[in-house]
Amino acid sequence: MTCTSITAPWLVPGWLPACVPLWAVPFWNSPPTTRKTPTTTSAKGWPNAASSLGEELVTFTPAPHAPYTVSDDTFRKVVMLAEQEDMLIHCHIHETSEEVENSVKERHQRPLARLKELGVLSPRLIAAHMVHLNADEIELAARHGISIVHNPASNMKLASGIAPVNALLAAGVNVGIGTDGAASNNKLDMLAETRLTALLAKVGTLDPTAVPAATALRMATLHGAKALGIDDKVGSVRVGKQADLIAIDLSDIETAPAFDPISHVVYAA
Repeated sequence: MTCTSITAPWLVPGWLPACVPLWAVPFWNSPPTTRKTPTTTSAKGWPNAASSLGEELVTFTPAPHAPYTVSDDTFRKVVMLAEQEDMLIHCHIHETSEEVENSVKERHQRPLARLKELGVLSPRLIAAHMVHLNADEIELAARHGISIVHNPASNMKLASGIAPVNALLAAGVNVGIGTDGAASNNKLDMLAETRLTALLAKVGTLDPTAVPAATALRMATLHGAKALGIDDKVGSVRVGKQADLIAIDLSDIETAPAFDPISHVVYAA
């Protein structure tokens, strides 16, 4: 297995802020002569990222793809790098039932339990998906202070399942909203994802009060900022925070009359 790094040297102050992933994914089909070890690839990729550390608008996040594609040794190195450089870690976890079942079959433990043993679970972790969780794993996520990114459109398109968002929020887990990649979503529309988050939570629990509009909007804004470790700067409109704002026109016919602006933004905008 090998890793690759993606850097963005063209990102400079004055441009849009970006969080650049340092990917760790396997090249299962690459010829033996072209394969690289995690160490040699990191040696080439990390200096490019390290040269941009401290840039106001650019941050870097080690991104081991998923437990089923990344070795124990690579996870340990990712944790060490994140701790040394004070960076977050992004990983796709418990996205499908097959992923969990295969881990139990091959490793005799569920992926989250393995990641706990490897030291991956901590407030540094941004866990994408987390669809197939039992009660113990929800408690584990809360205890370790990890953040979860819910990707409802992707989970629907790939028939992955419905993440237990309501239970996670009730347990005190920080849950933000994402889109996943274009290959498993297409639209990459955060307003659409916010609407789907509120609706899926209701149909998944058969509870029409689950994840109300205000909660969904908070997940899409402040919870996401907290997951990225920048909730002291953005995510809500507060004195002293950055003016990271958008304006949504509610004057169109589909959002008029606007008796409840929050509900309109989530369900109709």
